[in-house]
Amino acid sequence: MERNGSSLHQTMMMVIFLLNTLLHCIHAVHHDSTHQLNYDIMEKLGKLTDKTFTHYYHRFYPNLFAQQNINRSSSFKMLEIGFGQGGSVPLWENLFPNANITWIDYSPVDHPNRATCVPNQPACVLYQTEQERSRFYHGSQSNVTFLQSVVQEQCGDVPCFDIIIDDGGHGYVQQLTSFHTLFSSALVHNGLYIIEDIETSWWTYGEQYNDLTYGGRNAPHTPVNVWKRFADVINHEFFDHEYVADVRTKEVERFISSISFHQNMMTATKKTKFEMELDVNVFNNRKYRFRNRVEGWRAKSVKEDGKVKEDKEDYNNQGQSV
Repeated sequence: MERNGSSLHQTMMMVIFLLNTLLHCIHAVHHDSTHQLNYDIMEKLGKLTDKTFTHYYHRFYPNLFAQQNINRSSSFKMLEIGFGQGGSVPLWENLFPNANITWIDYSPVDHPNRATCVPNQPACVLYQTEQERSRFYHGSQSNVTFLQSVVQEQCGDVPCFDIIIDDGGHGYVQQLTSFHTLFSSALVHNGLYIIEDIETSWWTYGEQYNDLTYGGRNAPHTPVNVWKRFADVINHEFFDHEYVADVRTKEVERFISSISFHQNMMTATKKTKFEMELDVNVFNNRKYRFRNRVEGWRAKSVKEDGKVKEDKEDYNNQGQSV
């Protein structure tokens, strides 16, 4: 009897173990299905937006969100410039059920209430969703005063958006004005700024909502070529502490931690507070140890007796190695 009882006990324990394993697997599959962020999920949820069926941006977005530690259950704030007919609303609201999403758009008024959707007024419902968690503002992305009023209403005096996506008018002034206005004042430290539809930078004629797009591959004023020069901004210590990529973005360039390029899309990540402290305490003040190998190397300007003094001296440190 003891042997049979022991055998029965072992069998029961094995059954319990197998049941627990099965339940764990079921939970894992359910967890994965509700938290995963991948190409297939975005394609399924994004049937109404050209982000998927034209541009295939869902090739890039899963990795971009992952680098921000954002999954489908994350709670975060996102601002998207460009609403149109609301095609991206089902994508973002269903993909991120816990996200707080704000939209800005200045398309021709095709809804009786759209023009009244401005800051300091009751929220406008321009579409029907299950949760209606989003807030819409009607205004131009190249209007600095309008952008600042949206930021003030949504964030107050502290940046609050974890993700900002520019899918607006795609004009040069529009893209660079929005970036200059929002990158420092609206995007949190380590936040991600994304500009879609950068193809207009290669256009040599045309316009987007009265914003001329006379650019081309070598045109220095296009957003893409400004972005390319951000690589020099990030690494200015090695050639010129006073380097500026473009006067239109001068005031916010010091906040750029990294940039990336994708087909028809580019991004910029905002520095963390720690990175900003390193700039102040280390990088902005030290003299590059191989500066003698860089013609025209320039240190950060300092003021003496009210006058700017530039450091362009040559230094003898030939003995150092990388």
